Amino acid sequence: MTFHGRRIAFFIALAVAFALPKDQPCSYPGEACEQVPRGRELCTPHETEPLGVYMLETVFRRDLWLRYSTSFECY
Repeated sequence: MTFHGRRIAFFIALAVAFALPKDQPCSYPGEACEQVPRGRELCTPHETEPLGVYMLETVFRRDLWLRYSTSFECY
C-alpha cells in the first residue's frame, strides 16, 4: 500500500471510530442528572451519541446537539 493509500485508510478508520455509539446518562459528561417522575417511577435521561461528540462534550463541558437517540432509564 502506498503512503497516500495508508493516509486515506487512516482517516477512514478515524471517522469510523468517532462515529461509534457511546451511551451515557444525562446530556453531557459531568452534568448533575435530574430524575424525572413518570407515574410511580423516577427516570433518568440517557443519550446515545457518537464517540467523537462525547469527547468534545468532555472538553467543552456543555451539551452538543448531535446524538443518535435519547431514552429514559426508570427505577
